[in-house]
Parts: sequence; C-alpha cells; structure tokens
Amino acid sequence: MFFTSSFYSNITTNLNSANQNQKKCRRFQTAKLSLILALSLSVLSCTTTEKIAGGENESEKGSTEQISETTNDSKKKDEQKKEKENGKKEDGKKENPPPAQIETSSTISLLFAGDVMAHEENFAPGKFDRIWKYVEKKIQSVDIAFCNLESPVMDSKPWKSYPTFNMHTTYVEQAIKAGFDVFSLANNHTNDQYLKGINSTREYFKNRSDVWAAGLREKADGELTYKVIEKEIPVADQNGKPITEKDENGNEKPKTTKWKILFVAITELLNRNDYSDYIDYYPREKRALLKKQLNALKNANEHDLFVISVHNDEPEYVLKVSEDHRAFCHQLINECGADIVWANHPHVVQEWEKVQAGDNRDAFIMYANGNTISGQRRTQHFDNPGDSFDYRGEGIFMEISLEKKLSETKGNEKKISITKTKANLITVMVSSDNRYVIRFLDDRLLEILDEAEYIKWKNYLSKRKKLMEDYLPKGDW
Repeated sequence: MFFTSSFYSNITTNLNSANQNQKKCRRFQTAKLSLILALSLSVLSCTTTEKIAGGENESEKGSTEQISETTNDSKKKDEQKKEKENGKKEDGKKENPPPAQIETSSTISLLFAGDVMAHEENFAPGKFDRIWKYVEKKIQSVDIAFCNLESPVMDSKPWKSYPTFNMHTTYVEQAIKAGFDVFSLANNHTNDQYLKGINSTREYFKNRSDVWAAGLREKADGELTYKVIEKEIPVADQNGKPITEKDENGNEKPKTTKWKILFVAITELLNRNDYSDYIDYYPREKRALLKKQLNALKNANEHDLFVISVHNDEPEYVLKVSEDHRAFCHQLINECGADIVWANHPHVVQEWEKVQAGDNRDAFIMYANGNTISGQRRTQHFDNPGDSFDYRGEGIFMEISLEKKLSETKGNEKKISITKTKANLITVMVSSDNRYVIRFLDDRLLEILDEAEYIKWKNYLSKRKKLMEDYLPKGDW
C-alpha cells in the first residue's frame, strides 16, 4: 500500500500535536504535584506547631501536678509524723487527746492578834497554858498567826511589869504552843531592858526554826530587818476540791504550792532612846527614809504578800483613828506596795478596812487590834461597862483569807485577792482563881456564864459586847 505525501504530512502534524499535548499534561501534572506537595508541607507545619505548643502545655501541667504531688506527700509525711508522736500506742490504738487545762488556785488563811503583854497579873499565877485554853483552836486553825510581843524576853533577869517590862521564855513558849508563828518585836517597850534585853530577845527568836520575828538589828545603824515567811499551802480546782499528786512511792498526797510573805516590823516611838539604833525605829520625821527602804526590800525579795507591822505614834486608849494615821497606812499600801498593814499601840480596838490599791491590788488595814492579853483591865466597872478604862480588856483576832490564782489570769483578773475577812471579838476575863484568860466575846460565852450563874460577868460582858459592836465596822463578824 502506498501512502501519499499528504498522508505523511498529516501523521506528522498529529504526532507533533500529541507530543505537545503530552508535554502540556506532564507540566500540568508536575504543577499539580508541586501544589499538593506544598499544601502537604503547610499542613504538616501547622500540625507540628500545634504539637509543640501542646507539648509545652503538657510539660507545664506535668510540672504542676508533680509539685502538687510533692506537697501532698510532704503533708502526708507531717501528718504521719504527728500521728506517730501523738496518736498511736504500741497496740495501734490512738491515745486520748490531752485534757483541757484545769483552773487551779491556792488559798492561805492568816490571823492577826493584838498586843501580847505580861503584867504581874498575867505572869504571877503561872500555868500560862490557861491564858490560851479557850482560843488556841482558832489560832491553830489558820495557816499563819501573827502577834505583837510587847516586852523584852530575857531569862537572866527577873520578871518585870509596867513600866519596864521583862518576860521569860516560858511565857513566849506557851504563845507559840497556842499557835502563833510570827512575832513583831518593834514597839515602845522593845528597849525596856536596854541592849542586853534587845540582844537576848533577838537571839531567842533567831535560834527558833519554827517561828519568824522582825524588828531588831544585830548592828547599830544596820539595815531594816525583815523575814520572808514560806509556807506550803494546798492547791484546789475551780470548785474548791483539793488536787492530789503521786509521791515518790506512788502514793496519793495533796498537791501544794509555796506562798512567800515578806514581813517587816517597825515602831514610830520608844519610851527611851537608849540603843534605838538596834531597833527598826522610824519616827515620823524618818517616814521618807522608811518608804525608800521598804520599796528597796519589796523590789529585792520575791513575795506573794507584803505585810508591814507598824507600832504607830498615836495616843493610847483612843478609839477613833486619826487622819494622819489613816493617811500613813494608805501611803504604805500605795507608795510602798504593802498588801496588809497591821498597826498597834493604842491598847484598844480601832477600825479596819479593805481597800483597793492604786494598782488594783486588794489590800487590808488594821488600825489597832487592841490587847490580846494584858492586866490593864484589872478593875472592871460592872456598874458602868462603858467607862473608857474598860475598853482595854477587849481585842480582835482578825482572820484574812487570800486566794492566789495558779492558772493564767485574763484581763483585769487579780492574781491574788482577798476572799474573806472575819473579826473575832475577844475579851480578858478574870477566873475564880484570879487567872487572866482569853475568851471569845460571843453569844455562846454569855450562855455559859448564864448557866454557871456568873450573872455579874454575864451582864457586864453582854453590855461590853454591844458597845464594841456599835462603834466597830459592821459585818465580817
């Protein structure tokens, strides 16, 4: 078969056209592939970015969770440690929580008498136990009892009555047996037997381990003397129930706390000036010096109570308290820190009062507790019981109870407060055998006298009781 040139020409043209179309298709496919590749790379890039970002968040989240887990682990360990310390016993059971703090306190009871004197009417009959027979239980019932011993004590010299006293140790021994613990030795009769009497009295009390005394010095112009009285007193809860504890043998015993009482005894007057430098003697003109020394003592000695005995420079046998005496006693409280001022000298009973110190302390003043034992009422005016002479036969036993808080105090709550005071009226009677004895002047005594048909004494003392109650503070009897 023969083909013409035009046939070949057409075939050539068609082939060229097909080749061109194939080239175009390849270029299109190449471009398409390039576009697909570009799009794929773009998608891949975005995905990678998200994964990276997401990875950072996951890292932070993981870190936070790790810190939280570490903190929780630490808390668990602390709790386990506390539980181990406070919670588990050996058998695996938890211990009971510690009990709440119990409010505790301690209450001390004090008794203040008046002047213990030894006139001939008192020492001549002997048997000194008779003096205290009817009142010793009361004296012994308190924790600490105070009295003013108004005479030197010296066995090497004879007994002496007014005006220059001397008593023997047997007289003092019986007062101690009756229950007195603390003696004020500074008064206007302290140097009645001169320096020998002063030294003898001081040495007698110095050698006693069961009593305390103040008012006498070992050296002339020595410092103000004092005693710190220490006493163990039971502890009670807020309901007043005694608290116990185990002793070294495992036995129950009362729990106690120590009370400390700073005690000072001074006199403002002497009957003579001989050897006054050996006595805690501070006349009115030395009050500024006294206050300075009292403050120094107060600051130098730890104490719960500060008790000052003052033999005041006031007229004897006067029932009314002078304004100067009242003001001075208040100064001892507010300027010197005294908690109890116990004054004497008039030989008759004067009033007493509970006061509030400037620093919110409870304080108490006894301006004079009268005679406890003496022979001053050697003649009784049975027909006139109100005679001024007859007031020398009565006295007061003043009881004061103070509470010390042992638990932590709150706000304005006082650490130590006066909880109770009671005045016990006493009288000196003359028995049928001429012995001077102390009795409580109360309704019971009047009943006893009536039953014994001591009508004269019963009527006399009944009127004396009313006279005393009429002028003394009401209440606290």
